[in-house]
Amino acid sequence: LGRESTLVIRSLEMNSCLLAINLSDNNVEPEVAGNIASMLRSNTTLKELNLGVNNLQNGVIEIAQALDDNCTLEVLDLSSNSLDTDGAIQLAETMQVNSSLKT
Repeated sequence: LGRESTLVIRSLEMNSCLLAINLSDNNVEPEVAGNIASMLRSNTTLKELNLGVNNLQNGVIEIAQALDDNCTLEVLDLSSNSLDTDGAIQLAETMQVNSSLKT
């Protein structure tokens, strides 16, 4: 999912039904992270998001920052996304603020 995924992810912003989304192993690129972050800021029903085995790299920083405002997501899988130190630090800081994330 490269830039063409924008419409799909933006449609999830107003989602009121889906509780879990699995976008693992879809070649989600760092450029898409801003759209995912925007969706996480406005979505109030999503409980699980699997973004494992993608290519998010530093895009994880935007996603983690969005989770500071999200109190419904409980499970986030970012495994195998080539995180660097900055991404890992931002995730750790988010985990201190966000009490809904369990894994």
